[in-house]
Amino acid sequence: MKEIIFACLVDFRYFNLESILYAASIRDFGGKLANNPIWMFYNPAESSPTSVTISKLNELMIKLFPYSIDPNQERFPFLNWVYTASLAETKAQESNTKNLVWLSPETLILNEPSHLILQKSKKFGFRPVHHTLIGSVITDEVDPYWTMIYKLCQVEEAKIFPMKTHIDGKTIRPYFNAGCLVVNPIHGILNLWLKKFKDIFPRLEMKEFYKQDERYAIFTHQAVLAGIILSKLNSDEIQELPFTYNYPLHLYQEAHEEFRPININDLVTIRYENLAVLKNSALAEPIIEWVNKQLDILTPDILQFGKRSLGPKTLIFPIPISLVGALVAGKPNFETIGDVGIMGLNPPIVYASSHKEHYTNQGILRNQTFSINLPPTTLLPQTDYCGVVSGKDVDKSQFFTVFYGKLYNAPMIVEASVNLECKVIKEFSIQNRQIFVGEVVQSYANERLLEKDGDKFKLRDMTNIDPIIYGLNNRYYSIGNEIGVGYQEYKKFRPD
Repeated sequence: MKEIIFACLVDFRYFNLESILYAASIRDFGGKLANNPIWMFYNPAESSPTSVTISKLNELMIKLFPYSIDPNQERFPFLNWVYTASLAETKAQESNTKNLVWLSPETLILNEPSHLILQKSKKFGFRPVHHTLIGSVITDEVDPYWTMIYKLCQVEEAKIFPMKTHIDGKTIRPYFNAGCLVVNPIHGILNLWLKKFKDIFPRLEMKEFYKQDERYAIFTHQAVLAGIILSKLNSDEIQELPFTYNYPLHLYQEAHEEFRPININDLVTIRYENLAVLKNSALAEPIIEWVNKQLDILTPDILQFGKRSLGPKTLIFPIPISLVGALVAGKPNFETIGDVGIMGLNPPIVYASSHKEHYTNQGILRNQTFSINLPPTTLLPQTDYCGVVSGKDVDKSQFFTVFYGKLYNAPMIVEASVNLECKVIKEFSIQNRQIFVGEVVQSYANERLLEKDGDKFKLRDMTNIDPIIYGLNNRYYSIGNEIGVGYQEYKKFRPD
């Protein structure tokens, strides 16, 4: 029987380096607990460790556990966290350990974490939350949210006791940080947490709180945990870990003086927000030397993940090419722009970014309207031409059939597959760019691109829209095929 098992959930899309640092710190600084099992749970449907990561973790004797959640299960913040904590507890029961430690992967062990071994009479070990957030201040009346949590978890008022948050120093009712937990698996606390969480979070009465403040949804998993602990355990069965555990390194300067050790190396386990925080922290030798050495060794391996630094570039490709329309000096004008995009779906908000000197901007500013037209590939020569000549010199409207919609002053192109009619709701400048944010007041599409969906119409697919796509190599593409060269196709167009 192992005295202690360390476990965590890892999303390998983000935490390849962190997962290795976490495990290495246990092995190097865990003291008498350094050689105990370390389990990592991950969802292969979302992410898998690279071969480099697997090799490193194998060297550290880490056991990887793939898991899956029913795709029909309603998604909710931290459901996977609670699910895998429960899964770890079930597996730990089979191992007969008395101490399952559930930690965030952004954790480092700096000194032997002996307090993670629960005292004989204890069933649950914890650290309070860092900030009060949705917590319940002990001197305040219990608010409706916590009243609901206590009701659904059947918490008796007599079992509620005070604890102090780490950073803002408020005395609150029990509210535990789910990134650092210790349980004796035999009692099934984490299994009960999952069962209760899945019962509570979808309830209609809870959804009313989520509408009020999204933090209720984000932290409901911790609130339910508090309810479970209070309902099932007595205060003498609960062990608060010293403040040197689960210490938020990125919040060191904000902590009360009583929670700010002179030497950070005296901390036992730390949490860090990102690797930059860790590398630039006030950790002293030999810990900071160890951190830098590990990062120097591990960071080049990112190249083996298929990534190389290319410098500060806007590598967001492919780009849909559009013709932005506006009335300028009373005449329709169209500017070829790749810098357009969606800012929101409900309400429908889009933007167009144009150089400050461009002629079209004058009309947008005057009328506070514009259109976005997606031309098909058959209009490539005209579209490219509109990107290299100015409306001051050429009447571009002659190349298209122009129509108007609800706004009457946002010219649109009949030949375009899709048209968006927009009113400006915000305009601002950044360096040499002028950005127009528009609310879509109406959208249009050619009938041949549509199909009936009940009593409404919808676009069939991108192939039928046939948009012009611009790539990072200065090439135009249709869907799947290169069709031209940027700023060259206009030569095939003879407007005269």
